[in-house]
Amino acid sequence: MTDKHDREVIRLTVTLLRALPNWDRETLFRQSGVYPSQVSGYESGKVLPRRKNLSRISTAVKVRPHLLAHIQSFLAELLTAWKDEHGASSSSPSEGEVHWGAEILGQEAARARAEIALLVKRRLDREST
Repeated sequence: MTDKHDREVIRLTVTLLRALPNWDRETLFRQSGVYPSQVSGYESGKVLPRRKNLSRISTAVKVRPHLLAHIQSFLAELLTAWKDEHGASSSSPSEGEVHWGAEILGQEAARARAEIALLVKRRLDREST
């Protein structure tokens, strides 16, 4: 898994995994043991994480392997659709595109956290009645 598209999917995956619990790189390090400089390299797309480190990150944020596979599949399809829609070239993303992508993922992670919190609250309310 080393072509540009796959590298971008991995970059987005690491960015999303860290955004889900809204952690900074230092918190992720304390929870996973993956150094902040490594995570920075993964998120910038300059370095590919080893499977072991990707697994450590996903385990730290409580994303099970089957869900990680779904996340990567979704991001691959999303990236393909975005490139098709915008006529993106096969060149590496610009720094602005990287920040834009990270911002969008952060916003979506915040929405997902809010929806999960609402579902948990509703479930607790039902159980208490």
